[in-house]
Amino acid sequence: NEVSGAHPLMKSLDAIRHSGTPVVDIQLAPLSAVHLNQLVADTLHAPPASCEPLTHLICERTESNPFFFTQFLDALHKEGLLRRDAQIRAWRWDLEQIKAKDFADNVVDLMLGKLRQLPIPAQEALQLAACLGDKFDLRILALVSGQADVEQHLAPAVRENLILRTHGSGKFLHDRIQQAAYSLIPEGRRSEVHLRIGRVLLVSMTADEFAEHLFDVANQFNRGAALITAQEERERVAELNLTAGMRAKAATAYASALVYFTAGHALVTEDGTSSHDALTFSLGFQRAECEFLTGDLTTAEQRLSMLSHRAANLIDKAVVACLRMALYMLSLIHI
Repeated sequence: NEVSGAHPLMKSLDAIRHSGTPVVDIQLAPLSAVHLNQLVADTLHAPPASCEPLTHLICERTESNPFFFTQFLDALHKEGLLRRDAQIRAWRWDLEQIKAKDFADNVVDLMLGKLRQLPIPAQEALQLAACLGDKFDLRILALVSGQADVEQHLAPAVRENLILRTHGSGKFLHDRIQQAAYSLIPEGRRSEVHLRIGRVLLVSMTADEFAEHLFDVANQFNRGAALITAQEERERVAELNLTAGMRAKAATAYASALVYFTAGHALVTEDGTSSHDALTFSLGFQRAECEFLTGDLTTAEQRLSMLSHRAANLIDKAVVACLRMALYMLSLIHI
């Protein structure tokens, strides 16, 4: 998930794959034009042959995705371009009028247009929800929005079938809807919004919630890291990344762990100097180990070489030496 960081499901799949368990990926392709035309014919109670030109036009606009296909049909109806003729008891449409209408050329823009028709409080709630992920906890959304009645604000989006709300949580019905909601936030403000969300979550969550949402909190801070100027906060967020990275590494999700260690390392180093030696060394070493585990041996060796000169004690020197030995032995095997 490019909006809110690695999706929890993807992290779980990475862990399963690294454990050696076989994983079979099933690709769900768009429906065929024949099937979508049958959907139109059934919806409009019209002969399939008469619906084919309309189906073809909608397929071009929606990439044949059945969810967006029905959304586009709904948009045509609301615009009065698809209407029920009571006299002949049939649906009528004019392809030329539909083509002339300034509809979006892609599904994200289609959803964006639909979102912009919602009340402003609903749009603002969806923007924050999109920052939290394709699924979001309503209590957490209320915290970051500062609105206790956030569920009421989301009601129009529920009625428009943009999100699903169940058992104290919400879910975007498609990742393109989340993407469209996120794009409502001006690009220049996104880092600021993510940083504000991270700060609110850090001070408002219970210990159990924080443990459950550790990666989410770290992701929010990392997206706003460029705006963190206070050294104390930079170190606190670096420690958060160290914890997140260690948890990901324990789950053998080494690529994800490397992302957190790299983000944390960047927060406590500046121009090659360190403001927090122990934390900087820990992040640098864990980063090097994950580079080694993900096969980037050259970068890992260069980082370990630097760490060997910066190790503050014999224990640190020893762990660096051990990892360098493992790296050299692996390099010899590959020769």
